[in-house]
Amino acid sequence: MNRSLAMRAVTGGALCLAAASAYAHGPQIQIDIENGQIVTRQLFPDGRYEPANTPVQRVYAMPLAQRSLGDANDGWYAQPNSAFPLSGPGIATWQGGFATGSIISLTFADGLKLWNGSGFVDPGAEQVDAYRGAARTTGAISSDAGPFNAFSFTAIANSDDEHKSAFLQLLGDGVSPNTPSDDGIYLVSLVLTTNEAGVAASDPYYFVLNKNAAAADQAAAVDYVNANLVPEPASLGAALLALAGTVWRRPRRR
Repeated sequence: MNRSLAMRAVTGGALCLAAASAYAHGPQIQIDIENGQIVTRQLFPDGRYEPANTPVQRVYAMPLAQRSLGDANDGWYAQPNSAFPLSGPGIATWQGGFATGSIISLTFADGLKLWNGSGFVDPGAEQVDAYRGAARTTGAISSDAGPFNAFSFTAIANSDDEHKSAFLQLLGDGVSPNTPSDDGIYLVSLVLTTNEAGVAASDPYYFVLNKNAAAADQAAAVDYVNANLVPEPASLGAALLALAGTVWRRPRRR
């Protein structure tokens, strides 16, 4: 290969890598402001997180997966996209209208629950930890009763296109991710708030997390959440199953 061709090949490779890195932000839930309130929308397995104004979404189902399959006690993490085993879902503000410098916070709306076949109950010792930063720079742990914990993302730097990564891990004893936990379907209830004046908190939104449970159990749990926790009309078609990055929609029974 001559020098000119070699330079073009190197440059082309660099551009490909740059393009790939621009999309490698991991799974995020698109959010924006509508009628003075934060609204949660579609979960994207990876960027770009557009177009704007995807359908309103309040129920997201995904697996809990381990960082290391060789160690039974090596933590269980929410994994909406298997290409990002320890990330997600965060939030993305594609043309969301959030003011530069404003701060979005994530708050638990209820305690962690476990599906018992007909409803959700207290799982016992288990809690979940929602946090940001791969080394957990800050975060919040669920509790059985309020006031419920919260953590804040870094300030909005680009109101047109901002993404904030987040992590969620199961704590088997309520403290450590490296302790045994029950298999089953877990329910995490969350709310987003902002310090921006005049913008109300989001409606509660829900993660339905599957740890070694049958797909039928997960589907039944999603149906229950839609029927009992998400009022009309938001519950119509609101279930998003992100199993290994695949979006799946279950029609609601009537």
